[in-house]
Amino acid sequence: YGALQGLNKAETAAKHGDDQVKIWRRSYDIPPPEIDPSDARHPSNDPMYKHVPVSALPGAESLALTVDRVLPFWFDNIAPVIMAGRSVMVAAHGNSLRALCKFLEGMSETEVLELNIPTAVPLVYELDSKLRFVKKYYLMDEEEVKAKMAAVANQGKAAAPSAGPSMESVWPAYEAKMQAEGLNSAAIAAFKYNFGVLVSGQSTMIPESAIGPVESLPELDSLDVTPDPSLLASTVILKLNGGLGTGMGLDKAKSLLEVSDGNTFLDLIAKQIESMKASNSTDLKFMLMNSFSTSQDTLEALSKYPDLGTGDDLEFVQNKAPKVTKSDLTPATWPANPGHEWCPPGHGDLYPAMLGSGTLEKLLGAGFTYMFVSNSDNLGATMDLKLLTYFVSTKAPFMMEVAIRTDADKKGGHLAKDNKSGGLLLREVAQCPDEDEKAFQDVSKYKYFNTNNLWVDLVALKAIFEANNGSIPLPVMTNEKTVDPRDKKSTKVLQLETAMGAAIGCFEGATAVVIPRSRFAPVKTTNDLMALRSDAYMLTEDFRITLAPERNFVPPNVKLDGRYKFVDAMETIMPFGAPSLIGCKSLTVEGEVVFEADVVFKGTVVVKNGGEGPKTLAAGIYGDDRCEKLTVEL
Repeated sequence: YGALQGLNKAETAAKHGDDQVKIWRRSYDIPPPEIDPSDARHPSNDPMYKHVPVSALPGAESLALTVDRVLPFWFDNIAPVIMAGRSVMVAAHGNSLRALCKFLEGMSETEVLELNIPTAVPLVYELDSKLRFVKKYYLMDEEEVKAKMAAVANQGKAAAPSAGPSMESVWPAYEAKMQAEGLNSAAIAAFKYNFGVLVSGQSTMIPESAIGPVESLPELDSLDVTPDPSLLASTVILKLNGGLGTGMGLDKAKSLLEVSDGNTFLDLIAKQIESMKASNSTDLKFMLMNSFSTSQDTLEALSKYPDLGTGDDLEFVQNKAPKVTKSDLTPATWPANPGHEWCPPGHGDLYPAMLGSGTLEKLLGAGFTYMFVSNSDNLGATMDLKLLTYFVSTKAPFMMEVAIRTDADKKGGHLAKDNKSGGLLLREVAQCPDEDEKAFQDVSKYKYFNTNNLWVDLVALKAIFEANNGSIPLPVMTNEKTVDPRDKKSTKVLQLETAMGAAIGCFEGATAVVIPRSRFAPVKTTNDLMALRSDAYMLTEDFRITLAPERNFVPPNVKLDGRYKFVDAMETIMPFGAPSLIGCKSLTVEGEVVFEADVVFKGTVVVKNGGEGPKTLAAGIYGDDRCEKLTVEL
């Protein structure tokens, strides 16, 4: 970055303009201002380069110069190894990787400017025998990758200038559009608040200087609480069920996937509710927040469980929000497919959707005071009487279930203390300034992450709406997209999103409790699904999915080849059912593989097919309990 090295990206953008900083940071052949050779930061003053001629050390570097530096290494070091039949992992600075991607894909100088590579997310390139590009894919959930790409794209951007479009000049067009679409007043109020944050130019970042770590929290296993079953009569259990699971290749609700013994997520949820009703000799109120995409299929699937409820007694539908044209902040239009003009507003829409649909008033009117919320794909998140009783005893308006962060969780959002209010808040990766990334990922400092299992006092929720003119002031996140997701040349838009866990910062006196990992078992990828279908997990009499006792609360680590990221592809690996993983620490599958029936994995195993076409792994035991790595070449 030359003379810009070490400067705050957002402040530099505010001083010189987003466009100029983007040219300096991301253009193809225009380097930033050169750093003076007398400056201590010049590479000629770095002992690492003491044997390199000063004339060969640039004072700044453009992407064109980076390509000139990277390609010789590709041809001399990387390409020969690939030609020899081996896979290569390249770890490098983002600009070096962009230079390599440009070459591999034959990108134009213009196209590479829009390439955003998220940090530390494996990006796989498949090449043919002549090292020509075939395809690429990330080894991470599609929605997570998109969020991380957006975070990269937003680095170095100044806040929207206050001299831009005013709320008064732009808002009437949004209000008219949302009213014409038939959206209720709560949905409109929620978007108006979010849009107002964008137009105001206020930062949506949460810098390190504004927060501190949460030193300790009560732990579920240590609570001295006597469960009170009578509280169930005033509690509603709510599952978020709006996701289609597109990252796993699905065009239906992810909750309709089969999990165990012919049961889908929804089957198990329904049977858990029925079992708890029977064991406590009481009725239980259950509801779903569906999306327009999941409502019909979900209601049809649950029609065989009439005791759960029907229609408005069983579900309400989340809202949708207009996309914002990035260039002038006007409502995005796309006549070719008007549906692309709208987007989901994030699961923070739970609260305005409850208000606008009348669900909140209906529940309060029926005597319900408490709500337990979780994701439908998290089968560990069941109603827990001990937690309910504890929540009620604290008199807190809001409680978040958190788990201890490990290195595997360092990219996800974390709980923190708001230095200004002294209360708790949730910081997502999209809200972390680039310069604070190291602190964000420090799991010893920020020890807790949000499981999205939440407990809410409905009376307190209504009071927040009344105090904020029908909206709830959740932190706003911007997600940069194109209006047609499949047409990267279509109009650039902003999607304004909120997270439901961020409400912890809206309730005075909100608290959190540490739970065991057994209550956090989401299925985000086919890796998770294969493990869940195996004997590493068991179905209890009350229809909970739990790890087998032999696992000691530690799930197997499954890593499937990128070609198996979609469910239908994953199922071709195991036509006879999932392999035995009860004694497996780690299973990695590389290449096209088919498991015969009665395949058992133990310890750490890699199954590899380096050739063309599928290869079959015969029945048998592979690996041992000593966890020594075994590589099976097919």
